[in-house]
Amino acid sequence: MLVDLVNEFAPRRFAICEEYGDRVDADVFAWGLAFADGALVCGDDRAFTVQFTNPDSAVRLFSRSGRRLRLLWVDAALPC
Repeated sequence: MLVDLVNEFAPRRFAICEEYGDRVDADVFAWGLAFADGALVCGDDRAFTVQFTNPDSAVRLFSRSGRRLRLLWVDAALPC
């Protein structure tokens, strides 16, 4: 029963990746956990940890500096 509970409410993992050049190279900019009521984002170099309302808002904010960022989900979507 506890395993089912944990699986049902587990956060989804995601990465925010930065592309360099014309998609020639890329790197992980940040890692994150998406919860039902928000997202926690941690810089890959652990220089920052920030809470957002959702992963997309993190990408929008960090993209303002001119970075070419993409949101990638680590975990497959859970079946409904």
